[in-house]
Amino acid sequence: MWQYVRALDTENADAYAAVYTPDGQFGSGANAVKGREALKKMIGDLRQRATENEVKNGEKRPAMYHVITNSFVEFVDKDHARLQAYWMTVFAGSGEKTPPRVAAAGREIDELVRLNGNWLIKVRDVAPKE
Repeated sequence: MWQYVRALDTENADAYAAVYTPDGQFGSGANAVKGREALKKMIGDLRQRATENEVKNGEKRPAMYHVITNSFVEFVDKDHARLQAYWMTVFAGSGEKTPPRVAAAGREIDELVRLNGNWLIKVRDVAPKE
């Protein structure tokens, strides 16, 4: 999950997709983003929107930090696990007049799979129904 949040916070599309299984998905239901190429595009689009907003507003977006807390990992078997946790998206402050800002928060349930000795995300659901 450290690799996941660092890739997301730095908008590194290749590193982000690499923490998923080849058929991995972000989200659930009809709006789920599935497969590494689609995941790369999702992060590329995020980076593009940030760049466009920077040009439009003349201000660079503060550093982004995704925080995962209260993690609970349940091992289903030797190659499958389920991660439950809380998450927050935080933007860094930029001086006294602009404190850090929590942009979003929620709960997650993720399916993790061990492939070739590496734990990868099969499904990352940041808005579970249960």
